[in-house]
Amino acid sequence: MSSLPPAEPSTSAPGAPSPRPDRPPGRGLPRPAEAGLILVILLLGLFLSAFAQDVPLPDGGAANGFFRLDNLAGSVAVPMSWIAIMAVGATVVIVAGGIDISVGSIFALSALGVAGALQHFPSNASAWAVIPLALAVGPGIGLACGLVNGALVVGLRMHPFIVTLATLSIFRGLALVAVPTKSLPTGGLSLPTAFTRHFMSWTIVRHEASGSVTLIQPVPILFMLGVTLAGWVFLSHAVGGREVYAVGGNE
Repeated sequence: MSSLPPAEPSTSAPGAPSPRPDRPPGRGLPRPAEAGLILVILLLGLFLSAFAQDVPLPDGGAANGFFRLDNLAGSVAVPMSWIAIMAVGATVVIVAGGIDISVGSIFALSALGVAGALQHFPSNASAWAVIPLALAVGPGIGLACGLVNGALVVGLRMHPFIVTLATLSIFRGLALVAVPTKSLPTGGLSLPTAFTRHFMSWTIVRHEASGSVTLIQPVPILFMLGVTLAGWVFLSHAVGGREVYAVGGNE
């Protein structure tokens, strides 16, 4: 009978970790897909800047209408902050190998839910009462909708695209049934100014040397930066984030 050849002796010390492969070259630099995305953003910015109308200044000069702090912060960063926050959650879903096309309907339903809860407060209600409620109702509705999507995908083993295509219409229908007017507040009610004017629409006034005034709403931008940072930490440094990558690579 033939016997197996003897195993070669190990050169590593007992209990020592196994040697890791060399780090691939260029680690830490943008990958081709990421570099291409950065290039597209830069080209889009140059395009918008080239075709933007000049803004007259008090001293008789003119400034580019796109590359201005009031435009980049007030007209670009603030409106896009809502989309960026949703994009962070969608990134986790896509990394895991799924897709969610119902985020727009969930966003609308969450926003209407917050407005519906706050319109029953007086306009001069305390910020300590309305702001925590608003910060709980909006994400709470989004969490409930996400759990419904996840339960249908996992429980029924259906493709996420089919599930979220159906829930897109369901969540939108719930919003239309709950709020036929498609906007709140209604019936002579109003939202507390502590949330609308002194929190979400709180504005920083910046006086420039030319005499013009720049208005910046920092709260949406700060929320966007906080959510983006949390998403990056979760996907890059948390065990759960690495498991999301593992599931997306091989379910």
